[in-house]
Amino acid sequence: MSQNSLQSSKMTFYVTRIAMLVAVATPLMMFDFPIPIFPGFYKFDLSYFPVVLATFSMGPVAGFITAILKNLIAFLIAGTFTDSAGIGALADTLIGLSFILPAGIIYKKFHTKKGAVIALGVSLAVVSVFSCAFNYWFLIPAYSKFFGLEAVLGMAQKACKYIKDVKGVVVLGTLPFNFLKWLVISAITILTYKPLSRTILKKK
Repeated sequence: MSQNSLQSSKMTFYVTRIAMLVAVATPLMMFDFPIPIFPGFYKFDLSYFPVVLATFSMGPVAGFITAILKNLIAFLIAGTFTDSAGIGALADTLIGLSFILPAGIIYKKFHTKKGAVIALGVSLAVVSVFSCAFNYWFLIPAYSKFFGLEAVLGMAQKACKYIKDVKGVVVLGTLPFNFLKWLVISAITILTYKPLSRTILKKK
């Protein structure tokens, strides 16, 4: 097989796998739901599980593309996040990238199960810190401009009466929510990646 044919075959593999994983991730994004112990504006979903699969199987660039595409489709076609003028889509994208990019870079260098655990562990720490900073400095103030700070705090206080201000939202809402969400996604990845990598993610 010529070099051009090999490159074409590799490109076809990447495009088809990314398209497949985006097709799985997008509907998963629609099946989001609040968790009663967290503020209602934080919705739990597993749409980044296929993105992590793309990242581990094809590298951080593929994970980046998959994340961007799934959020773009959800925003433009399905109408997700349209009530906040794209703020939710931007937040989901940036927080997701803060998880998948460190994981992808580390796993690409240490391509073992131990490497995967380390990669996911590091990313769990990164996304926890980034989500808190992003919520405190950008996301909560942005939502407050749309709905009013009192409304945002009121929604948060329905879940936790100890929340009194924006710092309370971050410490008692943002941090534990994101840690739980990405811990679940990490656990599912560890349990399923190897079987999937031998089947639907396997290079032809």
